[in-house]
Amino acid sequence: ARHGSTPKWSEDLVALVRRATELARPYVTKRGGSLELSGESGAVPVVLSPIEIEQVVVNLVHNAAESRAAGARVRVWTG
Repeated sequence: ARHGSTPKWSEDLVALVRRATELARPYVTKRGGSLELSGESGAVPVVLSPIEIEQVVVNLVHNAAESRAAGARVRVWTG
């Protein structure tokens, strides 16, 4: 656990999730899976720590890919 707060600023949440998902794509592919990204593409501005949220999304995608034997289909929806 971290102590103290991390810097936060306004960021487009949809763009952030899409970026993080693309960072995780090679991991899913390496495990023999597929990664589908769909949903709204409009901006959703929020004040957050982009680095922390990006790490959460990457971890969720990794966990989804690991939850099955090779060939998992991971779907991320930004709707």
